[in-house]
Amino acid sequence: MEENVTEEKEFMEKKKGKVLVPIIVTIVILLVLVGGYIGYFYFYQNTERFIDNTSNSIEKFLNDNLKIDMLSNDNRDVNLKGNLNIQDLVDVDYDLTTSPSKELVAMDLNLKNILQGTINYQDGKTYIQAKDLYPEVLELSGSNTSTNFSLPDDEVLAQLDVNACLKNLVKYFFEALKEGKQTTTFKGLTEKVYTIEFDTITAENAMQKFKNLMQNDEALNTVFGNFASDDYGSFEPCEIKITVNVWTNKVKDFSLKNDESELKAHYDGEKYVLSDNGEKLYLWVEDDYLKIHTTETDDYTLGITLNYKTGMEFNYKDGEDSLNLSFNKTNDNNYKISGDLTSTDLKINLTGNIEETSETEATGEIALKITSGQETFNAKLTFNSLIKDNLIDKIDVSKAKKIDDLTEEEQNNIMLKLYGMLAQMGLLGGNI
Repeated sequence: MEENVTEEKEFMEKKKGKVLVPIIVTIVILLVLVGGYIGYFYFYQNTERFIDNTSNSIEKFLNDNLKIDMLSNDNRDVNLKGNLNIQDLVDVDYDLTTSPSKELVAMDLNLKNILQGTINYQDGKTYIQAKDLYPEVLELSGSNTSTNFSLPDDEVLAQLDVNACLKNLVKYFFEALKEGKQTTTFKGLTEKVYTIEFDTITAENAMQKFKNLMQNDEALNTVFGNFASDDYGSFEPCEIKITVNVWTNKVKDFSLKNDESELKAHYDGEKYVLSDNGEKLYLWVEDDYLKIHTTETDDYTLGITLNYKTGMEFNYKDGEDSLNLSFNKTNDNNYKISGDLTSTDLKINLTGNIEETSETEATGEIALKITSGQETFNAKLTFNSLIKDNLIDKIDVSKAKKIDDLTEEEQNNIMLKLYGMLAQMGLLGGNI
């Protein structure tokens, strides 16, 4: 009997040893990981590295959520055609074509049973062809002006990567921040404070560094122009302070202070509360959406919700007045537009949808309903778009007449015809 007890005791001790060893190893590993994590934030992480990490995080966010394709990044022509119907008073087919590379615009208009004509823009001048008004091509007065219609240089534009431009813009801004005086301090056991201070000299240095980086970026200069100009503002003396929780790596407090004001932001565990001179703004930041309200609850005066994958919403309320707009992606190729405006004696409703049928083609429609008192007004726009080479060319204007050179009788005759068309549409209350 004693022999059995001894064997059982030895077995339990061996089993206990086998259980304790992995537990101890696990605890040691966790302590090393936690210690390394805390050591990283307490001894390695400083303000400059925080700036770099923030810049990299924003770049990753842009990579994951923002994709912008230039519709005309190869300077192709664009065509937009469809119909506009306004309360059955106006029923017009339109066909608009533009060519950035050729600096040309042409619009065919067919006001059904009333007027058909074409408006052309070329060589800095505007021409009208409408045989129902005048048999020859007319050059509008005051149209002989130089217009910077063309997009930036074709070669540069063709290679322009808008997403890269935005990422570089962010990168250069954070690089400029490093010109400020940087300090890193501890706040208790769980928080670290990063401070960047700018006096007059360091603020000028930061702005100059930002300009230099921009000037050396050909693509950004193409988009924004000459950054040597002072038109793009300047850094002002200020203090930026960011408090970060070392366990969650989440910004808990932020402040931007200068001689005149102080902008503060505090994270309360759910949202950021921004305050500036007594005004408050509430900001929810999640992995897939951003929401901004002017009040803490849904009874807001102003609200904006941006979902990085599906679209955005804008809402405004002030007493009986309200405005709601939304643009949402319903699937890979379809977008839905909706909106409504309401006031004491006016209500406007907007609905629409857009479908991308290919990389260069899209179709859609937008409907508008306006109610004022007992009156209701409806309008509807349909469209088809196409991006393609060589959709437009110049027209022959060798026999065009300047409208100012027409005789008084010719000008009066044109005006009478226009009044007659307006009357036919019921816009003058009767026929002439």
